[in-house]
Amino acid sequence: MSEPNAPVDVLFIVGSGRSGSTLLDRLLGRSPEVFSAGEVRRLWAGLEDGRRCSCGEDVTRCALWRSVLERAFGGVENVPRGLARAQRRVESGLFLPFMLLPVKPKALQRDLDALRDAYARLYAAIAAVTGAKAVVDSSKTPARGILVASLPGVRLRAVHIVRDCRAVAFSWLRGVASGHRMARHSSLRSAWWSWRSNLGAAFMRPFAADYVSVRYEDLAARPRETLRSITDRLSLAPAELVSEDTAELVDDHLLGGNPMRFHSGATRIAEDDEWKEKMSRRDVLALTLLTWPLLLKFGYPLLPAQRRGRAE
Repeated sequence: MSEPNAPVDVLFIVGSGRSGSTLLDRLLGRSPEVFSAGEVRRLWAGLEDGRRCSCGEDVTRCALWRSVLERAFGGVENVPRGLARAQRRVESGLFLPFMLLPVKPKALQRDLDALRDAYARLYAAIAAVTGAKAVVDSSKTPARGILVASLPGVRLRAVHIVRDCRAVAFSWLRGVASGHRMARHSSLRSAWWSWRSNLGAAFMRPFAADYVSVRYEDLAARPRETLRSITDRLSLAPAELVSEDTAELVDDHLLGGNPMRFHSGATRIAEDDEWKEKMSRRDVLALTLLTWPLLLKFGYPLLPAQRRGRAE
Protein backbone atom coordinates (compact mmCIF):
# COMPACT_ATOMS: atom_id res chain seq x y z
CA MET A 1 0.00 0.00 0.00
CA SER A 2 1.16 3.54 -0.73
CA GLU A 3 1.80 5.87 2.19
CA PRO A 4 -0.21 9.09 2.55
CA ASN A 5 1.58 12.09 0.97
CA ALA A 6 4.38 9.85 -0.34
CA PRO A 7 5.38 10.45 -3.96
CA VAL A 8 3.87 8.07 -6.50
CA ASP A 9 6.59 5.81 -7.88
CA VAL A 10 6.23 5.42 -11.65
CA LEU A 11 8.19 2.48 -13.02
CA PHE A 12 8.66 3.87 -16.49
CA ILE A 13 9.71 1.28 -19.07
CA VAL A 14 11.80 2.97 -21.77
CA GLY A 15 13.05 1.34 -24.96
CA SER A 16 12.13 0.60 -28.54
CA GLY A 17 8.88 -0.96 -29.72
CA ARG A 18 8.80 -4.78 -29.98
CA SER A 19 11.40 -5.03 -27.23
CA GLY A 20 9.32 -7.04 -24.74
CA SER A 21 8.00 -4.06 -22.77
CA THR A 22 4.45 -5.45 -22.43
CA LEU A 23 5.78 -8.73 -21.07
CA LEU A 24 7.98 -6.89 -18.58
CA ASP A 25 5.06 -4.63 -17.61
CA ARG A 26 2.79 -7.58 -16.83
CA LEU A 27 5.47 -9.53 -14.98
CA LEU A 28 6.34 -6.56 -12.77
CA GLY A 29 2.62 -6.34 -12.06
CA ARG A 30 2.83 -9.75 -10.39
CA SER A 31 4.41 -7.93 -7.44
CA PRO A 32 1.70 -7.24 -4.83
CA GLU A 33 2.99 -3.65 -4.57
CA VAL A 34 2.81 -2.85 -8.28
CA PHE A 35 -0.02 -1.96 -10.65
CA SER A 36 0.48 -2.58 -14.38
CA ALA A 37 -1.07 0.29 -16.33
CA GLY A 38 0.33 -0.46 -19.79
CA GLU A 39 1.10 2.40 -22.14
CA VAL A 40 -0.49 5.21 -20.16
CA ARG A 41 0.08 7.70 -23.00
CA ARG A 42 -2.62 5.80 -24.94
CA LEU A 43 -5.33 6.88 -22.50
CA TRP A 44 -6.22 10.22 -24.06
CA ALA A 45 -6.61 8.82 -27.59
CA GLY A 46 -8.39 5.79 -26.14
CA LEU A 47 -11.07 8.00 -24.63
CA GLU A 48 -11.71 9.43 -28.10
CA ASP A 49 -11.63 6.30 -30.26
CA GLY A 50 -13.02 3.64 -27.90
CA ARG A 51 -9.73 1.81 -27.26
CA ARG A 52 -10.11 -1.36 -25.21
CA CYS A 53 -8.60 -1.91 -21.80
CA SER A 54 -6.87 -5.29 -21.51
CA CYS A 55 -9.80 -6.47 -19.36
CA GLY A 56 -11.84 -6.44 -22.60
CA GLU A 57 -14.01 -3.38 -21.90
CA ASP A 58 -13.74 -0.04 -23.65
CA VAL A 59 -11.69 2.31 -21.50
CA THR A 60 -14.75 4.52 -20.94
CA ARG A 61 -16.69 1.50 -19.60
CA CYS A 62 -13.92 -0.21 -17.60
CA ALA A 63 -14.87 0.05 -13.91
CA LEU A 64 -11.28 0.61 -12.79
CA TRP A 65 -10.47 3.37 -15.26
CA ARG A 66 -13.82 5.04 -14.66
CA SER A 67 -12.97 5.14 -10.94
CA VAL A 68 -9.52 6.56 -11.69
CA LEU A 69 -10.90 9.27 -13.99
CA GLU A 70 -13.63 10.11 -11.48
CA ARG A 71 -11.02 10.69 -8.80
CA ALA A 72 -8.62 12.56 -11.09
CA PHE A 73 -11.02 14.77 -13.06
CA GLY A 74 -14.49 14.28 -11.64
CA GLY A 75 -15.51 11.88 -14.40
CA VAL A 76 -14.73 10.86 -17.97
CA GLU A 77 -16.68 13.81 -19.34
CA ASN A 78 -14.42 16.28 -17.50
CA VAL A 79 -11.10 15.10 -18.96
CA PRO A 80 -9.56 18.13 -20.72
CA ARG A 81 -9.78 18.13 -24.51
CA GLY A 82 -6.74 18.17 -26.75
CA LEU A 83 -4.49 15.98 -24.59
CA ALA A 84 -4.07 13.35 -27.32
CA ARG A 85 -2.86 15.96 -29.81
CA ALA A 86 -0.52 17.51 -27.24
CA GLN A 87 0.85 14.03 -26.49
CA ARG A 88 1.58 13.33 -30.16
CA ARG A 89 3.37 16.66 -30.60
CA VAL A 90 5.56 16.22 -27.52
CA GLU A 91 6.52 12.67 -28.51
CA SER A 92 7.14 13.44 -32.18
CA GLY A 93 10.89 13.47 -31.52
CA LEU A 94 11.26 17.05 -32.74
CA PHE A 95 10.78 18.49 -29.27
CA LEU A 96 13.10 16.16 -27.32
CA PRO A 97 16.20 18.45 -27.52
CA PHE A 98 14.10 21.46 -26.48
CA MET A 99 12.75 19.61 -23.42
CA LEU A 100 16.24 19.76 -21.94
CA LEU A 101 16.36 23.58 -22.14
CA PRO A 102 15.31 25.84 -19.24
CA VAL A 103 13.36 28.08 -21.65
CA LYS A 104 11.23 26.20 -24.16
CA PRO A 105 9.28 27.22 -27.29
CA LYS A 106 5.83 28.54 -26.40
CA ALA A 107 3.99 25.77 -28.25
CA LEU A 108 5.96 23.09 -26.44
CA GLN A 109 5.53 24.80 -23.08
CA ARG A 110 1.76 25.02 -23.60
CA ASP A 111 1.51 21.32 -24.39
CA LEU A 112 3.77 20.39 -21.48
CA ASP A 113 1.76 22.44 -18.97
CA ALA A 114 -1.49 20.75 -20.03
CA LEU A 115 0.04 17.27 -19.92
CA ARG A 116 1.81 17.84 -16.59
CA ASP A 117 -1.41 18.80 -14.87
CA ALA A 118 -3.32 15.86 -16.38
CA TYR A 119 -0.65 13.24 -15.62
CA ALA A 120 -0.01 14.45 -12.08
CA ARG A 121 -3.73 14.01 -11.38
CA LEU A 122 -3.84 10.68 -13.18
CA TYR A 123 -0.91 8.93 -11.45
CA ALA A 124 -2.09 10.09 -8.03
CA ALA A 125 -5.56 8.73 -8.79
CA ILE A 126 -4.20 5.38 -10.03
CA ALA A 127 -2.18 4.92 -6.82
CA ALA A 128 -5.15 5.91 -4.67
CA VAL A 129 -7.68 3.66 -6.42
CA THR A 130 -5.42 0.59 -6.68
CA GLY A 131 -3.50 1.05 -3.43
CA ALA A 132 -0.28 0.31 -5.31
CA LYS A 133 3.11 1.50 -4.14
CA ALA A 134 4.30 1.78 -7.73
CA VAL A 135 2.62 2.17 -11.12
CA VAL A 136 4.15 0.64 -14.25
CA ASP A 137 3.94 2.81 -17.37
CA SER A 138 5.35 1.05 -20.45
CA SER A 139 4.96 4.03 -22.78
CA LYS A 140 8.66 3.66 -23.71
CA THR A 141 9.34 7.08 -25.29
CA PRO A 142 12.18 9.03 -23.61
CA ALA A 143 10.40 12.36 -24.07
CA ARG A 144 7.52 11.06 -21.97
CA GLY A 145 9.94 9.79 -19.34
CA ILE A 146 11.40 13.29 -19.00
CA LEU A 147 7.87 14.65 -18.73
CA VAL A 148 7.02 12.15 -15.98
CA ALA A 149 10.14 13.17 -14.05
CA SER A 150 8.89 16.78 -13.97
CA LEU A 151 5.50 15.96 -12.41
CA PRO A 152 4.78 17.14 -8.87
CA GLY A 153 4.20 14.27 -6.45
CA VAL A 154 5.76 11.71 -8.81
CA ARG A 155 9.11 9.91 -8.66
CA LEU A 156 10.47 8.52 -11.93
CA ARG A 157 12.12 5.11 -11.62
CA ALA A 158 13.28 4.03 -15.08
CA VAL A 159 13.54 0.47 -16.36
CA HIS A 160 15.37 0.42 -19.70
CA ILE A 161 14.57 -2.72 -21.69
CA VAL A 162 16.81 -3.61 -24.63
CA ARG A 163 16.62 -6.35 -27.23
CA ASP A 164 18.84 -7.44 -30.08
CA CYS A 165 18.16 -4.84 -32.79
CA ARG A 166 17.86 -7.61 -35.41
CA ALA A 167 15.14 -9.35 -33.40
CA VAL A 168 13.31 -6.04 -33.04
CA ALA A 169 13.53 -5.41 -36.79
CA PHE A 170 12.28 -8.91 -37.60
CA SER A 171 9.27 -8.37 -35.33
CA TRP A 172 8.43 -5.16 -37.22
CA LEU A 173 8.92 -6.92 -40.57
CA ARG A 174 6.77 -9.87 -39.49
CA GLY A 175 3.90 -7.67 -38.37
CA VAL A 176 2.34 -10.34 -36.17
CA ALA A 177 2.32 -10.62 -32.38
CA SER A 178 0.39 -13.09 -30.23
CA GLY A 179 -1.65 -14.09 -33.27
CA HIS A 180 -2.71 -10.50 -34.01
CA ARG A 181 -1.74 -8.46 -37.06
CA MET A 182 0.19 -5.32 -36.19
CA ALA A 183 1.89 -2.48 -38.03
CA ARG A 184 4.86 -3.39 -40.25
CA HIS A 185 7.94 -1.25 -40.83
CA SER A 186 11.17 -1.54 -42.79
CA SER A 187 14.52 -2.57 -41.35
CA LEU A 188 15.84 0.94 -41.96
CA ARG A 189 13.07 2.54 -39.93
CA SER A 190 13.45 -0.06 -37.19
CA ALA A 191 17.19 0.65 -36.98
CA TRP A 192 16.48 4.38 -36.67
CA TRP A 193 13.97 3.77 -33.89
CA SER A 194 16.48 1.56 -32.04
CA TRP A 195 19.03 4.37 -32.15
CA ARG A 196 16.51 7.03 -31.18
CA SER A 197 14.98 5.14 -28.26
CA ASN A 198 18.26 3.93 -26.76
CA LEU A 199 20.08 7.25 -27.11
CA GLY A 200 16.98 8.99 -25.79
CA ALA A 201 17.06 6.68 -22.76
CA ALA A 202 20.57 7.92 -22.06
CA PHE A 203 19.30 11.53 -22.15
CA MET A 204 16.46 10.57 -19.79
CA ARG A 205 18.67 8.78 -17.27
CA PRO A 206 19.77 11.85 -15.23
CA PHE A 207 16.10 12.66 -14.55
CA ALA A 208 15.34 9.30 -12.93
CA ALA A 209 15.63 8.58 -9.21
CA ASP A 210 16.58 5.01 -10.17
CA TYR A 211 17.67 3.51 -13.46
CA VAL A 212 17.75 -0.22 -14.20
CA SER A 213 18.72 -1.82 -17.50
CA VAL A 214 17.48 -5.27 -18.50
CA ARG A 215 17.84 -7.34 -21.66
CA TYR A 216 14.73 -9.03 -23.05
CA GLU A 217 16.75 -12.18 -23.69
CA ASP A 218 17.77 -12.40 -20.02
CA LEU A 219 14.19 -11.80 -18.89
CA ALA A 220 12.97 -14.62 -21.16
CA ALA A 221 15.75 -17.05 -20.14
CA ARG A 222 15.68 -16.37 -16.37
CA PRO A 223 12.45 -14.54 -15.57
CA ARG A 224 12.34 -15.07 -11.81
CA GLU A 225 15.99 -14.15 -11.29
CA THR A 226 15.80 -11.13 -13.61
CA LEU A 227 12.61 -9.81 -12.06
CA ARG A 228 14.03 -10.26 -8.56
CA SER A 229 17.08 -8.18 -9.51
CA ILE A 230 14.75 -5.37 -10.65
CA THR A 231 12.39 -5.42 -7.66
CA ASP A 232 15.29 -5.66 -5.20
CA ARG A 233 16.95 -2.65 -6.81
CA LEU A 234 13.69 -0.70 -6.58
CA SER A 235 12.87 -1.92 -3.04
CA LEU A 236 9.64 -3.63 -4.08
CA ALA A 237 8.12 -6.96 -3.12
CA PRO A 238 9.16 -9.73 -5.55
CA ALA A 239 6.97 -10.63 -8.49
CA GLU A 240 5.02 -13.82 -7.79
CA LEU A 241 5.61 -16.49 -10.46
CA VAL A 242 4.18 -20.01 -10.54
CA SER A 243 7.63 -21.46 -11.30
CA GLU A 244 10.99 -20.37 -12.65
CA ASP A 245 9.59 -19.87 -16.16
CA THR A 246 5.81 -19.62 -15.70
CA ALA A 247 3.56 -16.75 -14.60
CA GLU A 248 -0.15 -16.76 -13.81
CA LEU A 249 -1.41 -13.74 -15.74
CA VAL A 250 -4.71 -12.33 -14.58
CA ASP A 251 -7.13 -9.93 -16.28
CA ASP A 252 -5.09 -6.76 -15.94
CA HIS A 253 -6.04 -3.21 -16.91
CA LEU A 254 -3.34 -2.24 -19.40
CA LEU A 255 -4.16 0.72 -21.62
CA GLY A 256 -1.97 -0.28 -24.54
CA GLY A 257 0.86 -2.50 -25.65
CA ASN A 258 1.44 -5.79 -27.40
CA PRO A 259 -1.74 -7.90 -27.94
CA MET A 260 -0.43 -10.35 -25.32
CA ARG A 261 -1.92 -7.90 -22.82
CA PHE A 262 -5.29 -9.58 -23.51
CA HIS A 263 -3.99 -13.05 -22.57
CA SER A 264 -4.64 -14.52 -19.14
CA GLY A 265 -3.87 -17.80 -17.41
CA ALA A 266 -0.69 -19.78 -16.83
CA THR A 267 1.90 -18.50 -19.32
CA ARG A 268 5.30 -20.00 -19.98
CA ILE A 269 7.93 -17.34 -20.58
CA ALA A 270 10.32 -18.10 -23.44
CA GLU A 271 12.38 -16.07 -25.88
CA ASP A 272 10.88 -15.33 -29.28
CA ASP A 273 13.97 -15.91 -31.43
CA GLU A 274 12.30 -16.82 -34.72
CA TRP A 275 14.49 -14.24 -36.45
CA LYS A 276 17.50 -16.55 -36.11
CA GLU A 277 15.78 -19.03 -38.40
CA LYS A 278 13.70 -16.91 -40.75
CA MET A 279 15.49 -13.60 -41.18
CA SER A 280 17.48 -13.39 -44.41
CA ARG A 281 21.27 -13.09 -44.37
CA ARG A 282 20.93 -9.81 -46.22
CA ASP A 283 18.67 -8.28 -43.57
CA VAL A 284 20.84 -9.60 -40.74
CA LEU A 285 23.93 -8.07 -42.34
CA ALA A 286 22.20 -4.75 -43.01
CA LEU A 287 20.89 -4.47 -39.44
CA THR A 288 24.27 -5.44 -38.01
CA LEU A 289 26.01 -2.71 -40.03
CA LEU A 290 23.38 -0.13 -39.05
CA THR A 291 23.32 -0.90 -35.33
CA TRP A 292 26.67 -2.52 -34.43
CA PRO A 293 27.58 0.08 -31.76
CA LEU A 294 24.29 -0.66 -29.96
CA LEU A 295 24.80 -4.41 -30.30
CA LEU A 296 28.25 -4.19 -28.75
CA LYS A 297 27.12 -1.83 -25.98
CA PHE A 298 24.42 -4.22 -24.81
CA GLY A 299 26.47 -7.38 -25.20
CA TYR A 300 25.08 -8.92 -28.40
CA PRO A 301 27.32 -10.85 -30.84
CA LEU A 302 27.95 -9.23 -34.20
CA LEU A 303 27.88 -12.68 -35.82
CA PRO A 304 24.72 -14.35 -34.46
CA ALA A 305 24.35 -18.11 -34.68
CA GLN A 306 21.46 -18.47 -37.12
CA ARG A 307 19.70 -21.81 -37.45
CA ARG A 308 19.08 -23.81 -40.60
CA GLY A 309 15.94 -23.00 -42.56
CA ARG A 310 16.55 -19.25 -42.71
CA ALA A 311 15.24 -17.24 -45.65
CA GLU A 312 17.70 -15.83 -48.21
